[in-house]
Amino acid sequence: MANFEAKGGRRNVLDRWSARTAIAGEWSTSPTLWLLAFPFIVLVQQGRFHRFTAGETPAVLGISFLGQVGALLVLLAARRIGARRRAVGTRSLMAVIGIWLIAGGGAGAVTGWLMGWLQIIQVQGQVLTAMLIMAITTVLTYLLVSFTIGVVRGHRAEVGRLRAYRDVLVLRSQESGAYVEDQQRLLRAALNDAVLPAFRDLVERVEALSCRPLQEELVPLRLRVINTSETLVGRVEIGIDDAFQQQRTNRQRRIAQGRIAQGRRTDGGWRSIILNTSVTPRMGCLIVVGFAFMERLRGCVTTSVVMAVGMVLVVLAGAAVRRHFSGEPPGSRLAVGVATLGAILLVFWWVTRLGISGCSWSGSTLLIVTSGCTLVGALVFAGVSLEADRQLRLIKDELHDGNDASQAAIAALNETGRILRDQVSYVLNGVLQGRLAAVSIALQAHIDELGRGGHPSTDRLVEQVTALLRLADRDLAEIVTEPVQSLRLDEALHQLRSRWAGLLTVGWDIEPAAQGLLDDDVFLLQLANEVIDHAVRNSSRHGGATGLTIQVSTSGVVVGWLRIRVQDNGFGPGPDEALGGSGARLVTERLGTWALRSRNGGGAELTVDLPGSRWSSDHHA
Repeated sequence: MANFEAKGGRRNVLDRWSARTAIAGEWSTSPTLWLLAFPFIVLVQQGRFHRFTAGETPAVLGISFLGQVGALLVLLAARRIGARRRAVGTRSLMAVIGIWLIAGGGAGAVTGWLMGWLQIIQVQGQVLTAMLIMAITTVLTYLLVSFTIGVVRGHRAEVGRLRAYRDVLVLRSQESGAYVEDQQRLLRAALNDAVLPAFRDLVERVEALSCRPLQEELVPLRLRVINTSETLVGRVEIGIDDAFQQQRTNRQRRIAQGRIAQGRRTDGGWRSIILNTSVTPRMGCLIVVGFAFMERLRGCVTTSVVMAVGMVLVVLAGAAVRRHFSGEPPGSRLAVGVATLGAILLVFWWVTRLGISGCSWSGSTLLIVTSGCTLVGALVFAGVSLEADRQLRLIKDELHDGNDASQAAIAALNETGRILRDQVSYVLNGVLQGRLAAVSIALQAHIDELGRGGHPSTDRLVEQVTALLRLADRDLAEIVTEPVQSLRLDEALHQLRSRWAGLLTVGWDIEPAAQGLLDDDVFLLQLANEVIDHAVRNSSRHGGATGLTIQVSTSGVVVGWLRIRVQDNGFGPGPDEALGGSGARLVTERLGTWALRSRNGGGAELTVDLPGSRWSSDHHA
């Protein structure tokens, strides 16, 4: 599988997206973007605090428009020069700002010259002021519009990239599932090619043996071999297929959960961005500072204070209402934002009409309307930028969470395939072949003894072969179970203690060497858990114990064996318990040994020695 992380699939969004890239993108010098800014520039120019007559207002609007045409011509010239140098879309931030300053200067020069030429401004010094205001307004407005479009485009591009990476992860999940299915096909082929022929040969040898004179007692053995062989054949043809289908269902469920985690949130597009745009307290504070500073420049200190207090109260009220709705129903943020802006403009209009300390507004109602439209337009751009950035971060985080969930599912599938592969290799090539080899050796030894004129024990042969065939059937059953990582023995004992809390006190001690043996042998670990569970249940139910101690160590008799010693404070073993029950049969089937005796101080002591799977396969091979 390709390493998509190395190709940048997991690059941090904040490392790729920034204000620098948003401003210096190829759209920052787009004529379309600059045309979008024309109405705002014209309104700002008309809304300047000068006393224009009714006849001068259209002229001011027209002059402002011509100033923007001059800026657009500068922009087109810059793009043409850039196209010749093949550097379109690769300009640095400083180059873009330089182009803006030149364009803003062009707009200011055209505006100031026309106002002076038409004598709309009689004072020569005010012409320079008009030029400067137009240049600054042009640059700041283009900056705001460019940044907004940059954020929104970055938002869409980044979400698209993350979703593409999500699709890649889904494909990788399917590849991992195919890897597991490949291991299952290999298992089926190995069973058909290696195990089943060995059993057919075994059936033929037992058939031939049971047909000999004076060997009628081997008929049960023949039936046992045939029955076991048919059971294994049925397991291959039906049981394995059913188990594989269940595993496939579990894998598909894990993949579906990863997809659900990735798709919790869908991008609502422009509609979602617009409906969730709001006037945040920070934006409201900027408005308050702007109006108050303007009044302070006019010398109306008291008016600026009253205006600031009123606007702050409006902003706080708007923030409280916005928190109350919490974005429900859709569009509530936008409605609250528009109402907040309207209330701020009403506070401005009302305070300027109070005439505090002789300060009154000299502009017309049209001037207030145009100023308000300019303010609303600027804040809409700023709000869209902030909302797009907020949604980008949310979608980015959720897509990253979904991608992480998919990667976890992929890792689980790959681990499942590896565990299954190891189980197939270990059981087919080791344990199961060892069982069959041991049966063949036992049969051959019996035949050889008969050939020498001896009288070998048929009962012992039947018992030995039956035990080996039962183990072979169990080993094969373990292959087709859903392979999962088993709990460590100490974790299993913690769970056992919790189950018996209030009835039985359980203590234990595990030697490091024994823990290492269990960590390397999952089958031995499962068997040890079953043996301990049987022992604890018998001590409580039959021995009347209220406390017991479990000691797990390596056996000193044979290397590769595990010893489990369970001591309780009950009544001691009864006469029938020495015969053993289901737990004893479990130990015997796994070629282990057990011993139960009374303790001097009261209670019982159970000692169980269990062979490791590796020792068992080596011993029978």
